[in-house]
Amino acid sequence: MSSKRTILIADDEVNLCKILEAELRNVGYQVTVAYDGTQAVDKSKETDFDLIILDVRMPMMDGLSALREIRKYRKDTPIIIMTAYENHDTMASALSMGATACVIKPLDLDGLAALVKATLDEGSSQESVDWSASVRTVFFNKNQPVLLEIHDGEYAGQYHSRIEDKDDHTLSVVCPANEDGYILLSPGTPVSVGLAGEDAFYSFETTVLAQRENYLPLIVLGKPAVIYRVQRRKHTRVSAKIPVEMSVIDESSDNGQETGPVLRVNTENIGAGGFKIITSEQLPKGAVVSIKASGIPGIGEFSGTGRIIRAQKVTVNSHDDWEYGVQFTKV
Repeated sequence: MSSKRTILIADDEVNLCKILEAELRNVGYQVTVAYDGTQAVDKSKETDFDLIILDVRMPMMDGLSALREIRKYRKDTPIIIMTAYENHDTMASALSMGATACVIKPLDLDGLAALVKATLDEGSSQESVDWSASVRTVFFNKNQPVLLEIHDGEYAGQYHSRIEDKDDHTLSVVCPANEDGYILLSPGTPVSVGLAGEDAFYSFETTVLAQRENYLPLIVLGKPAVIYRVQRRKHTRVSAKIPVEMSVIDESSDNGQETGPVLRVNTENIGAGGFKIITSEQLPKGAVVSIKASGIPGIGEFSGTGRIIRAQKVTVNSHDDWEYGVQFTKV
C-alpha cells in the first residue's frame, strides 16, 4: 500500500484539475480527481482521503452541498473550499459548515501547496494553522499596475497598463499604448500578464476577449484560474502609510549634495529592502535620494539613502501621478 498522503480534487474545469494534479503529484501526494459534486461525494465515500479540495460552482451538486454531505461521514477530514467568486458570505457559510479553509481564484500554486502541507502537518484544527502565512491569494485591484507582453505581430513587445475593472471571469485593463497612441488588440490575441503581489512577482497567460470603451479604451482579458509565482521578493513588504522626506542627491558632487526641493509623501508599502510611493512629482529613474522617515512601529525614526529602481506613470482617482519603487542603499 502506498504511504503517500491522498488528496481528492473536485472541479469542473478540466484544465485546472490537470494543473493542480500535476503540482500536487510533483510535491509527493497521491491525487484523485472528480469533475462534479456528486462524483466528489461518491469518491469520498469509497476512500478516506487525507485532504479534499472542493470548488464551489460545479454541476450535479455544488461544492457547499458536497461539503455538507461529506461531513456526515468524514467528520475530521480537512476540506479546502476554492471559488472564483469574491463573496464573503459564501466563505463564511463554508467555514460554518466545516470547511478548514477557503481560497479565492486565481490560485497561487506555491501558496496552495504550502496550505496543503500546513493543513496535513497540523491536522484539521483551524486554530493550529496560520492561514495568512500558508497561502497568499492574488487579488486584482482597480488601478493595479500590470505588464502586458504581446508575443507576435506588429505590436510585439512589453507595455505598461493597469486594471480598470473586473468581474468573476474577466479583467478589463487599459489598452496598451505606443508613441502613435492606443493599441487596439483584436479578440483572440494571446497576451502574457505580469504583476506584483505583496511578497512576489506573478504571471499568467490569457487572451483578449473583447474591446470596450469607458473614459479610456479598454481590452477585456480572460481571468485565470491559476497564477504563477516567477520571482519572490527578497524582503516581504507590508502596506503602511509612513511619512517620508526625500531629496535627490547630486552624485557628481564630492559631498553628495542634495538638489531640488524636499519631497514629503507617505509610503504605500514598506519592507526591509525598500518602499513604494505615489506622487505627482516626476523624479529621474536611477536617481540616488536621501531618505528620512518617522513613525515606523518598533523602529521610530531612521535616515539613509536609496535609489529609484522603478518609475511608471499611474492614474489614481482620475489624476495622473508617478509611482516609484525605492531600494535602500544605506540606512
